[in-house]
This record gives sequence, structure tokens and C-alpha cells, in this order.
Amino acid sequence: MANFNIKDILSFQIHRNITNLYKRYLNLIEDIQEEHLNMLNKLNKKIDQETLKNIDYFDENKYNYYRKKILDLGNETIREIDKNIDFIEQNNEK
Repeated sequence: MANFNIKDILSFQIHRNITNLYKRYLNLIEDIQEEHLNMLNKLNKKIDQETLKNIDYFDENKYNYYRKKILDLGNETIREIDKNIDFIEQNNEK
């Protein structure tokens, strides 16, 4: 019978699933940014540049801000789950 550690398997699967989740969120903000840029391009022909600049709310800085938040929250979630798994393992050994 193969020797395996339930904690390691569980931790690996949770990390993988959370990583996949925040990759999907990153894809969503990329889609939102692309749609925003498409709308700006359409408006570029219809309104003056000053107004266009004022309504450009989803610039590269905003995208990077959201990207960092998503990554930070994903990493924080993984750390919290790891702490909970360690706690369960320690209490299970007693």
C-alpha cells in the first residue's frame, strides 16, 4: 500500500483550487479592462479628449491595484487554510 500523507494531499489540492480561482479572477479583470478600452476607443471619435481622459477610470494603475489585491487575498486565504489544517492535525494527534 502506498504511503501518503492526507495533510499534504489536502493542502496541495486546496492550494491548486485557490490558485485556479484567483487566476480566473485575474482573467475577469483583464476582460473588464479590455471592454473598458474598447468603450474608450468608441468614445474617442465622439467626445473631446479631456472628457475621455476624465472617464478613463480603469487605467494600468487601477488594473495593477486590483491584480495585487486578488493575489494578496488568494495568498492570505491559502495561509489561513494551512493554519487551520495544521491546527486540526495537531489536535488530532493528541
